[in-house]
Amino acid sequence: MAVPAKRVQYSYDYRGRMVRRQVFSGTYNAGPPSTINWSSTPDTAAGADLIFLYDGWQCVAALKPDQSLFQAYVWGADLSGTMGGAGGVGGLVMFRRVVAGGGTETYFSTYDGNGNVTGLVKGEDAGVSSSAGSVSARYEYGPFGTLLRISGEPVALDNPFRFSTKYHDDTADLMYYGFRYYNPSTGRWLSRDPLEEKGGFNLYGFVYNNPQRYSDPLGLRIYITAPPVGGLDYTRFDDYVLNGFQRIIGDCAKLRKTPIIRQVETGFLFWKKTETRLLGWELDFTDQKLNCVCSPCWKWLKLALGDHLPKKDIYIHRGDELDNASEFRDNIYINENLSFELPTLDASGNVVWENAPFDVVLWHEVIGHGYRDLKHPKDRSNRQGGGGRDPTIVEENNARNCLRLQGVRINDRVPTYYRWKNSLRTCN
Repeated sequence: MAVPAKRVQYSYDYRGRMVRRQVFSGTYNAGPPSTINWSSTPDTAAGADLIFLYDGWQCVAALKPDQSLFQAYVWGADLSGTMGGAGGVGGLVMFRRVVAGGGTETYFSTYDGNGNVTGLVKGEDAGVSSSAGSVSARYEYGPFGTLLRISGEPVALDNPFRFSTKYHDDTADLMYYGFRYYNPSTGRWLSRDPLEEKGGFNLYGFVYNNPQRYSDPLGLRIYITAPPVGGLDYTRFDDYVLNGFQRIIGDCAKLRKTPIIRQVETGFLFWKKTETRLLGWELDFTDQKLNCVCSPCWKWLKLALGDHLPKKDIYIHRGDELDNASEFRDNIYINENLSFELPTLDASGNVVWENAPFDVVLWHEVIGHGYRDLKHPKDRSNRQGGGGRDPTIVEENNARNCLRLQGVRINDRVPTYYRWKNSLRTCN
């Protein structure tokens, strides 16, 4: 017995963005042996073979194989109040499709409070104004994103951005979140959480099984977190970290922190119980300002906070040492009361030993070592008098310059790392 079959094939660019989607038809034969004979060319139906263009992580157009326009998308501020700060959730302003005869139709999105598209309102197109302002499509969703009710076909299904304003592949019943695919019918991701158990024991669970309250912008939670000490962070270490970054980037954006709370099982057998614990904080931003004074530093911190970034997690821990800070496999250990001196250069080029500011050391470890993966080259040019320029110190001096631009009196650190000594400290 022959049964029709469908296969969806995706292609990606160097940043992991889906740049092509193709649908192939086949025939399933029960056998024995069971086989599927696939067509060697994609289906000819509209939308079966599409090429996607992006602005950052936001898809702005879908093209046919001949490079002609199939659909176009215009994005604005999303739930974060910025362009892309929440991964585009709630940010689709306009959807335009090409219709028979080569004309276009324009539709504007309406939303609920979680950034789910609930309807499409017809726009005014060239030569057609009678239907402008009318509601052309409506959507209703289940708690995990399943489409319960839809009206206004075919335009309602032609619009691929619906629940969480994410691309929905109706053929595969998958939503594309940028780093992972989500299946609304099962309420689960298809792949493991890149954060692993740090994001919860359910590696395939979708936003703590509570999508009516939470959203996942890109399907990947990458954050800089300051875990609490013994369950209760009486030191307010999280504030030191937040404010340290804020002082360096100035008014480029407003940083904020969100507590990470999980249900954790403790004990064993008859003594097992579940406790609600604060595991740390996720750093995020809002109110981004273009062309700000400290834009070079803001560029790197913005990337580290999750904007167009590689798959990387950075954790900031409160260290025990007051005379050192360190990084090991993207884990940063730093104490807010650190006290040690570093060699700097005054305006005349003289070496002056100054106390290391927490903000600058934080930037050195988190952005220099943690995010940018910069090292201290162990060659002769990176010693005192060697004439080299240590790449991590160059990044540290970017942070020092940002502080100077905001009126803070601070010198640049000497550009080499090794063999600097004074009576209190040795840089070896």
